[in-house]
Amino acid sequence: MFSNGLDGLVTGAISKCWKTEIDTQTLVAVLTGKEDIAAWQPHIGLFFSELPIDAAVSFILKHGLRGPALRGSYQAYLAWGGDPNPDLEEWIDG
Repeated sequence: MFSNGLDGLVTGAISKCWKTEIDTQTLVAVLTGKEDIAAWQPHIGLFFSELPIDAAVSFILKHGLRGPALRGSYQAYLAWGGDPNPDLEEWIDG
């Protein structure tokens, strides 16, 4: 079951289409390179492509995810053939 608040909204939104739910701890670990990103490819794809930018940015800031690890996760998403998200890209690079 998903938790309440921002974390619950984000993990719920990126898990809704998949049999496996991603929790906050796992999502943070994947976005920081501490967990295998390939195992969560569909969820990460939704995080970078479908999640409203304000929700993604709020989650990133809440969990202190700025930096090279986040950029690496985004690059991995693009390498899988993910669609660029110019707004999020600009924020990540900003």
